[in-house]
Amino acid sequence: MDQNDSGREGSSYQIKLLALIALEGLNHDGNWKEFTEYNDAGDFNDIVYLSENKNSSFAIQCKHKRDKKKTKISKNDLVKKGDFYLPKYFKSFQEMKNKWKKFDEMIFVICSNCCPDTRTVSETEEKISIPLFPGETSSYKLKDLVVKEILNSYDDQLVTNFCEKLRFFHITDSQIDESMKGSLTDAEGNLKLKFDENHFIRNIDNWYIGKNRTTIVKSHVIAFLYEWTSHKKLTELESLGIYFKEKYIIGNNQILNIITAEESILTILKAYRSFLEDYNTNQILFIDPEDKIEIIDRIIECYELPRFCILLISSSGFGENSETCYNHINNILEEFSYKKVIIFSKESIQTHLSKRNITTIFDKVNFDHLRETSQKTLLSKSVCFQGTDIPLYKLIYRGTNLSIDELMNDRSNLSYLMDQKTIVELIFERKIEIGTAINENSGDIPVYYRERRITNYVGEDFEEQDVRDFVEQSDKIFLISNEAGMGKTTFLKKLGYLIKKKYPHLFVLRIDLNQFTGLFETHKNKGIELEEILGIFNQNLLKNSFEKSIFSMNDEIVLLVDAVDEMSPTYTKLVKKFLLSSSKRKNISKIFITTRPHLKTELESFLNTKSYQLCPYWFLEQVVFLGEYWKNNLNINDVDDENKCNMYAQKLMSKLIKAIGTTDAWKFTGIPLHIEMIGEIFLESDKKQNNWISCKDFLISGYDNPELPIKLTLNDLYDMFMQKKSKIFIDEKCLAKGNTATKLLFESQFENALIKHQKEAAKLLFKDSHFELMNISKIVENIPIETIVKMGIIHELEDGLVFIHKTFAEYFVAKALWKQLIELKYSQEFLVFLLSIVFLDEQYEGIRNFFEGILTEEFDEIPEEILCICDSIVDSITWNETTNIHILAREGRLNILKIMLGKRVKRKQLLGIIDYSSGSTILKEGIVYPEIITLLLDKGADVNQRDEWARTIIHYAGIHRKMEVLKLCVDRGADINQIDIYGCSVALYAARENHVELVKFCMENGADMNQKDMYGRDAIELVAERGNVELVQLSVDRGFAINPKVIYHAASLGKLELMQLCMQTSKVDMNQRDESGTTIIFQAAQGGGEKLVKFCLENGADINQSNTDGSTVLLNAAERGDLGLMKFLLENGADLNQSDHRGRTVTHYAAATGHLEMLKFCVGRGTDINQKDKNGKTTILYAAGCEKLEVMRFCIENGADIHHCENEGRSLIHFAAASGNLMMMKFCLEIGANINQRDNDGKTAIIYRRCN
Repeated sequence: MDQNDSGREGSSYQIKLLALIALEGLNHDGNWKEFTEYNDAGDFNDIVYLSENKNSSFAIQCKHKRDKKKTKISKNDLVKKGDFYLPKYFKSFQEMKNKWKKFDEMIFVICSNCCPDTRTVSETEEKISIPLFPGETSSYKLKDLVVKEILNSYDDQLVTNFCEKLRFFHITDSQIDESMKGSLTDAEGNLKLKFDENHFIRNIDNWYIGKNRTTIVKSHVIAFLYEWTSHKKLTELESLGIYFKEKYIIGNNQILNIITAEESILTILKAYRSFLEDYNTNQILFIDPEDKIEIIDRIIECYELPRFCILLISSSGFGENSETCYNHINNILEEFSYKKVIIFSKESIQTHLSKRNITTIFDKVNFDHLRETSQKTLLSKSVCFQGTDIPLYKLIYRGTNLSIDELMNDRSNLSYLMDQKTIVELIFERKIEIGTAINENSGDIPVYYRERRITNYVGEDFEEQDVRDFVEQSDKIFLISNEAGMGKTTFLKKLGYLIKKKYPHLFVLRIDLNQFTGLFETHKNKGIELEEILGIFNQNLLKNSFEKSIFSMNDEIVLLVDAVDEMSPTYTKLVKKFLLSSSKRKNISKIFITTRPHLKTELESFLNTKSYQLCPYWFLEQVVFLGEYWKNNLNINDVDDENKCNMYAQKLMSKLIKAIGTTDAWKFTGIPLHIEMIGEIFLESDKKQNNWISCKDFLISGYDNPELPIKLTLNDLYDMFMQKKSKIFIDEKCLAKGNTATKLLFESQFENALIKHQKEAAKLLFKDSHFELMNISKIVENIPIETIVKMGIIHELEDGLVFIHKTFAEYFVAKALWKQLIELKYSQEFLVFLLSIVFLDEQYEGIRNFFEGILTEEFDEIPEEILCICDSIVDSITWNETTNIHILAREGRLNILKIMLGKRVKRKQLLGIIDYSSGSTILKEGIVYPEIITLLLDKGADVNQRDEWARTIIHYAGIHRKMEVLKLCVDRGADINQIDIYGCSVALYAARENHVELVKFCMENGADMNQKDMYGRDAIELVAERGNVELVQLSVDRGFAINPKVIYHAASLGKLELMQLCMQTSKVDMNQRDESGTTIIFQAAQGGGEKLVKFCLENGADINQSNTDGSTVLLNAAERGDLGLMKFLLENGADLNQSDHRGRTVTHYAAATGHLEMLKFCVGRGTDINQKDKNGKTTILYAAGCEKLEVMRFCIENGADIHHCENEGRSLIHFAAASGNLMMMKFCLEIGANINQRDNDGKTAIIYRRCN
């Protein structure tokens, strides 16, 4: 078809028909050739298709009409010179007869989107003789009369032959498009590969318009199709937008061999970018290393086409066909000297292409090779860091507020961090996941969880949010020590989530040491590193060099270590070594550790830290907890039912706390495990059996008030919980309801199951030799595991049976020990084990807790003979600094102590031991339990015995604010004026605690209030430090002298009454300075302002007197922005132009702290805004650091020199940059500051900005 026939649409029609016929030939024909614009075909030259199959060859002239009105080909069109002029086609037919060997087998076609007029043609009834045309094509023959009329001057036989071989085909554009889809689908099925229709047609189009157009054969069509796989991948590479600083240069050789140790798409991408400068995408072919050998062969065939100049290929895909591939490539290069091949390999390919000159390059692309724009692109992409999407640059430059442009100034570690695999994953936007996701809704934290508080060793309380922010403190280790059931594990999980939420750049790792007993067993004789634990804990962590690099970055890991106390004592030393080793690692920023109290002192000493404690839930928190627990478990959505739930919870907790009867009963019910057990116990139950109504029954009862139990202790709570489990086991899980005989059977089975629980608990907690001392070890039970699991106290895991909480194991063991003792089924060895190990070993604190609860109710039931035997066993034990009964006093085990101290009147030797690990006396250990102090004193403990710090029991009574203990000990002869190694008496400690009643008691009982500690402070000064005027006055009234330092404390606290008291009772020099060189009037200005300053002046203070650093009251007022005091001082003679020892004036101080009104006042009174301090700094340079633009503007408006540099060459822009305030920097640039100005060390503002 001529280009001017129907223009672009006509060409498109012809090209699509070419493509369709080529596809159909591929799908249905054997060997064939396809031509276009073939000279020997005359006017049938648009498409020539020659097939080896008989009657399958044809020559076509394509005629496409854009004029929609022209829909018919009339007789007139055939006789008039034009597109359908019949004589010209007959002439071409005549010429071809003598030229074409296959002439007799050929069909000659005029193909158009216009239909011939039926008066001129007749539609053929036979099927189209050209099978490659779609079935929708209409085929027509010219009527003989019409032909003979038009060609009446030609040979009749030849005209008849022409009439037989000529066809008019009518096929529209839409019919071609529809047929193309079907043909392409068939090709995809035959070749087992997906292709793109538009790309295939573009390839046909390129061939059609090519200058050196060749014949299309079947292999070319296959190549055109397969080239789509290359084009698609090159298009993907192009769309990545990644560019390199340098490019590969091939030189004069046709082959470039790039050798890389790590074969990477990065090298291919760099090569592709290198050749895009001289070639376009349509001239480049790419074979993916992962392509199958069939695809590789086809694309190499495609490379034979003249338009392709560059072939990018990886030798790793050749496999066993490497020689064939290399030979094929070599042949193509021989034929086309302009073609070039880039082969990526891990070793040289010279041996495969030995006859050719090859340019060889050894290369490994890294992050430094990328252009800065591409580096920024990658650094701006997000990675999934522990479940949170975070820009990569914020992960690498953790905690920074700098923009990515500023960070690009420091790229020193990027190549080290960014390995090739990571770069590729970022380029292709594959999800990079680092670490396990930390999600509040992961199921680890129950929905009824309430926020927790913790307290430190001095009694300060912290909310969860405060604990989260401990990561910003300088301390590295935070130890949380609590008894069992306090929710340490859940708190640690919540803490991890809170830290991660606020500090997404931190690597938060939580480790439950319970999971690694096997690892600790294999490492008993060597240390364990964090990576070894993580390798077991999370197989997906540290799996590549990038994650390892992120993991190893300094100060970026927060480690949460749980269950330190639950490891076997065999591993305690190894666990401590692991914790200490972790604390010394540079990549670990903070470590939070949970443990039980028995390891607290040991870990505090070993790790050089102080511990925190989780606080129990307050009463209202308990009520809310229960309400949410029941709401969740009963699926309550009704508001009235919610209110009834909350009311039930409030009444229940009030009743239980009252029933327990102690002032701190709320602490018992506020233990998370206890409150959750209460929630389960009272969720639903049988009122007839329990004499109380459950929450579920209360909601449907219509009662105004629930019936509730009378009392509850720890043991009661666990007993009730077991009763609940018993009912569920018997009535529900064993389906025994309503059948008395069956129920009795299952009740017996339940009792046997409890014995099994006791046995499993003893196995868990005791070593084998101790387990064998218990009677339950000899009981043989045949209880199925399913029955045990049904009770819901034990879970079955791969490693065996596990209690849902360790306290249940301790509960069962305490029950078993008591039963064996009270039933007189003990041996001498059993009693020794009970008294010397269970009662004294730190790891059995939980067992003692339950055993003490049993003794509280049952102590009087212990037979006399047992107490006597216990006496003799205690006598036989060698007691010393490491073996003693201090732990029982510390834990408050009154009844166990009664057993240990026995019937004997005095046990002075046993009670006089100083414990080795704590350095404490036994009285000190029992300081919080007055009843234990009474017992110990009754049994011969020395009330004046000193511990390692020379403290007696009454020192600790002052420290711990224990009035009852202090009175008891003084009544028993304690010396109230004894001092410890720090020079402190009980009065000093009571004063430090600011405990009025304790201090009064000390004074009333002869305490010396002027006794000084090692720092020279007496009790009066300590109470003055805390602003307690009452106690100072009381001391004066009793004749004690006031320390000169007291007036400083009074001034700093703003206590005018206390200052007046000091002046009345002693001669005070108002112009004296304290140890730090500070004057009284200076302290008064800070603590109480104008009122106290006036008092100082009235009593002789010098208004212009300076501290040792040169600061004065006036300068301090300027610094604090206290305009009222400033005016008062000036009215009373203060010098407005005074300066400190560094030359700083009031304007410097006001500007530095951003107090605009103060600055205006001072400048208004005549101060010089350009006055320099001794370092050459002016007011505006100080203002640059205060981050307040209005202060800066005021300085400029009042004549400040914006170009001034201080002595070290730093200008306004340097100080603004150092402040970290971008708005301040922008303002400086707007007023003409030079961003590139350097100080005396050559540093620009950007350096100061980055350092900040």
